[in-house]
Amino acid sequence: MICCGLVLASAPFISSLRPNASSLASLPRISLPPLEAGEYAHIPGVLYWGGILVFVDLAGETHLFGTLVYEGKTWVHDYRANIPLYQCEDFGPDFEIEEIYCKSDPYDFAHFRLDGTSFTKGQDALRRIPGHRQGDEFVFFRHAYLHSG
Repeated sequence: MICCGLVLASAPFISSLRPNASSLASLPRISLPPLEAGEYAHIPGVLYWGGILVFVDLAGETHLFGTLVYEGKTWVHDYRANIPLYQCEDFGPDFEIEEIYCKSDPYDFAHFRLDGTSFTKGQDALRRIPGHRQGDEFVFFRHAYLHSG
């Protein structure tokens, strides 16, 4: 009996923790390019520090990572030092070896797992963009990432 009373008394509190429809509708969103499993694309100029690498893995799940874009080129970036290391002509995933890396890198420096964690000692993980896919759009969990200009 006491348990039922506790459950009934806590129900309004628990339901108040869910975000309301207007706060969800105000979250920023971007249109995603149409991608099939095993495909990727870059969306430049969306984030205040650059663009987004978006890909759909072979299981059909969509992943978004922030990339540093300068003068229209993707750069491999050292996040701890906050500096671009070098330009990359083709930064993206290779689904056969399950890695994200710069395919045009003569130094073969930075390699990442498909979840964004680094294989390379001393290299930070890629910055995963928090949010979720909703149809053909990606809904950001917060406004701070978006470029305002």
